[in-house]
Amino acid sequence: MKTREEWLVRAVTELLKLPELSALADPKLTFRVSCGWPSRQIRKRLGECWHRKCSGDNTCEIFITPRLEAVNTPQGLLPTLLHELIHALVGVECGHKGEFARVARNVGLSGKLTSTEVDEESDLHAYLEKVAKKLGPYPHAALDVSAASNRPKKQSTRMKKLQCPECGCIVRTTQSWIDAYADTGWNCPCGGNLLPGEG
Repeated sequence: MKTREEWLVRAVTELLKLPELSALADPKLTFRVSCGWPSRQIRKRLGECWHRKCSGDNTCEIFITPRLEAVNTPQGLLPTLLHELIHALVGVECGHKGEFARVARNVGLSGKLTSTEVDEESDLHAYLEKVAKKLGPYPHAALDVSAASNRPKKQSTRMKKLQCPECGCIVRTTQSWIDAYADTGWNCPCGGNLLPGEG
């Protein structure tokens, strides 16, 4: 498979073969699965399922974070996709309680229901291992969010600093005002000229 989306769609098809999920399958329910950042908590959330009411064509939208590349670790790609698929099948309005909790436990997910995982000694792990072999490598390399935090910060305001070398008076204004008075310059109340400053 050439794209992440192809891989993920095929993975959904394989996961829906689990008896606990096939019993819930509804032919009217359609899925769209993609690799993408969650709406919030990008350093924490591994996946997200959006209710079909949010979609313009009534489709359940599932996103798997680009941070994941490991396929079948306890909280890898397949366990995360399974978690989100259960949300889609039982309805996201369940949250992590009720029908979601019942199906998640029956299918073999363990740990906290908000961040489930797969025990490496379980039957579910063995099944996911078969799925991983069938699908082949996930065509993706993990994105490191922390590497992006080292970029220089953009200026948070468009205001430019003007400073008088005589008295130290500081004035902030926009670049358009600086350009408008480029010929005459800016005069400080002390009589000096306001010049562009650092910061």
